Amino acid sequence: NLKNYPNTVWLVSKAFVKPVKGKNEVYYKLYSAYNKKVKGIAWYGYFKKSIIKLPVLFNSQQAYLNDLNSNKALKLTRMVAKLFPNSKINLNLSKSLYLTQPQNAYLLNSFTNTKELDLNKQTGKWSVSEYERMAPSKA
Repeated sequence: NLKNYPNTVWLVSKAFVKPVKGKNEVYYKLYSAYNKKVKGIAWYGYFKKSIIKLPVLFNSQQAYLNDLNSNKALKLTRMVAKLFPNSKINLNLSKSLYLTQPQNAYLLNSFTNTKELDLNKQTGKWSVSEYERMAPSKA
């Protein structure tokens, strides 16, 4: 049930047409960007296309910065970044927010001044549900 996964970024692995009540409807075979075990089939009408490209899809820092500065959908992001004028935007750090596997923690090794945020005041470790709350697009 999609209601169990609010604000999750879904990736489509296949689209197909299925006749329903005499009409051809498009369905997506999809999975969560955070946990590939969370998958299923859903009608296309439940989704809206995201015009924000996820950091994990960028190959270079410059391409990421160009998109951040030119994409109209990222106006709020630019406004928030202006509140922290001495902070640098880094693609690898942004990518790390979308990773849920502990073996990918090496992406943070080159950063010396980082702070772990404990959103739930539990263990201090990020969980999939916390990533889902941070997701940029809605189902």
